[in-house]
Order: sequence, then structure tokens, then C-alpha cells
Amino acid sequence: MEDAGSRRGDGRSVWEIVGPIIGGIAASGIGLFSAVIPLQHDIDELSETRSKNIADRMNDAVDHLGSDAQDVRLGGIHALRQIAEEAPEEQPDIVNLLVAFIRVHAPVPKVPRNPLNPPDPDISGALSVIAGRNVAADDGKVVEIELSQTDLMNLTVFKGTDLRKVKFDNSNLSHMYLWANLSGVRFRGANLHHTDMKRSENLTVEQIVEACPTGQTLLPPNLAESEEIQDRVRAVKENRIEECSKWQASRPVS
Repeated sequence: MEDAGSRRGDGRSVWEIVGPIIGGIAASGIGLFSAVIPLQHDIDELSETRSKNIADRMNDAVDHLGSDAQDVRLGGIHALRQIAEEAPEEQPDIVNLLVAFIRVHAPVPKVPRNPLNPPDPDISGALSVIAGRNVAADDGKVVEIELSQTDLMNLTVFKGTDLRKVKFDNSNLSHMYLWANLSGVRFRGANLHHTDMKRSENLTVEQIVEACPTGQTLLPPNLAESEEIQDRVRAVKENRIEECSKWQASRPVS
């Protein structure tokens, strides 16, 4: 039995007013739920289409990397850069592809190159993608970037880029502009003759004394006067460091 407080002045009870509203909400809820199912299906289809599109673009880019024509290889590198920006989850695989590309196309030669010769644009492009990557997207899958025993002479890596996790062991980095974040980068036995590192970030004494610096290596002000580094420079000049002797013997006049 309804009490007097449950009826409005027009004689209708509260339930007579609220009931149809609740029923309408319930009915619309069923309609919304039924609409969500095809919407989710559409989202899944879009996701599958996007994944296939990226996979197709990756395959095309890899094919371009294997071309004999430099401009085609450059197109492949540019495509991989775009994919890494659009699909960060693909970045670790892209980094590995470009590392392999550099190692195949730019090994340290038996006969040294002339330092006056410009760098190969495709090697420069590949390194710029690696250095310019979003490090946060490495997602633990990029443990180290193995660029040891590569010839990167004359390349430029601009300030604001990041070379963390890179190993340059026994690489020719002479005449390079290395202005990137070099935190943890390994230079063991690397040729740093005429290498400009004065605008780099997070470079340490320990990194340089593992390398083969010379009196022409340009370092940040906080490292330039380091006695440890000066001792290393003298040892390299006097040919007392076995792993650096190959650079002394093969160094062209420059």
C-alpha cells in the first residue's frame, strides 16, 4: 500500500513516473550493447589491416636495402624511419636491420679511405635513424647496438640524438662529428683521430682511455685537460698501445 508521500500532487505515484524512464534506459542499453559488437569487429579489422600494411612496407623496405642502387637503398632507409615513427613496436627490429646494413656495407677496409672523401649517404642515413630513434621504444628489446669494426669516418651525428647502447669497438670514427648522448657507449680500440666530440653529452674519461685518441681529438672542456687522457694520447702517439697500432700504421696523411 502506497503512503501519501509516494504520490505526487497530480495523483501519479513515483514509480509510475520513474518506471518508464528506467525501462527506456534498459532498452537503450541493450541497443548500445548490440552496437558495440560490430564496432569492436570494425576496430579489430582496422588493426589487422594496419598490421598487414606495416608488414608489407617493412618487406618492401628490406628489399630496397638490398638494391645495388644507392638511391633505392636510401628510399628503404627513409621508409624504415617512417615506420619506426608510426609503429614504435617495430623499432627494435628496424634498429637491428639497420645495424646489419651498416656492418655489411661499411666494414673497416684493409686500405684506409681518404678522409677528404665524403661519407656514403646510405650509411649516414642508417646511422641517423639509429641515433634519432625514440629510446623509450627500445622496450628492453634493444640490449646493445653492435657497430664494432665499422668504418664511419666523416659521418655526423647531431646534438640531440642518442647513441646509448652502441658498441664502437675497433671502429674507425676518425673525422666524425659525434655530438650525441654518448652515455655508456663503448669505444674500445676505436680510432678517434680528428674526431669532434666537444659537444657530446655524458662522455667520460673511462670511455676515452679505452679508445685511440690523438692530439687532434676534440673533447668537451671538462675532459680535454684530463691527465689520464693525455697519457693515453701520448701512448697512442708512441705506438705503445697494441690495439691502436693498426690505426697509426694505416693512417693517411691528413
